[in-house]
Amino acid sequence: RSEEVQEVMNRVPPAILRYGIGVLTAIVGVLLVGSALFRYPDSVQVAVTVSTRTPPAYIKCTAGGKLESMYVANGQQVKKGDMLAVMENVASTEDVLLLRMRLSNWLERGARPELLDMIFFHRLPKLGSVQGAYASCLSAWNNYLQHAHENRIHETELNNAVAQLMNLLGEWERSYLPTTPVDGKVAFMQLWKEGQYVDTGETMFVV
Repeated sequence: RSEEVQEVMNRVPPAILRYGIGVLTAIVGVLLVGSALFRYPDSVQVAVTVSTRTPPAYIKCTAGGKLESMYVANGQQVKKGDMLAVMENVASTEDVLLLRMRLSNWLERGARPELLDMIFFHRLPKLGSVQGAYASCLSAWNNYLQHAHENRIHETELNNAVAQLMNLLGEWERSYLPTTPVDGKVAFMQLWKEGQYVDTGETMFVV
């Protein structure tokens, strides 16, 4: 009897075998049809934003006009604060930069009113938009010398005149003297040359 039971257990009914083969064939057919109807691209395009640790700095032209001088070459390494170029204007760039240097030296020496004579020229400088503030500062300095021992009104007047002079110097630099805000390598947005016209707001350099 046990042999008969074992024989029944080992025998696979033909109907189940045919049913299983049919189901398997149907599944394979569905997969083949699906792969033919639904195609997936071999490559997928995605938008990727790559950012560096220090993003590039774009230096734009603040005051449109002609390029007076270039101070750097394309691809040159620069340090923060380096002058890149100067735009044409009515001032003498040499006079403005000399005044800026003298003011910086005066500040380093404690910004003492009695030492302010070190910033003045022994000639008439050509300072453009800064000329009026320079004249006011020189006048305030003379008033301070004449009334230094009377009251502090003239010292206050002198301090205000110096502050105004420094503000206008800063405005001149922002308008006509593009500088780099970061260390890096400067790249020209086009092949700049002296005498070339640059529009206001046009990007001149990337660092």
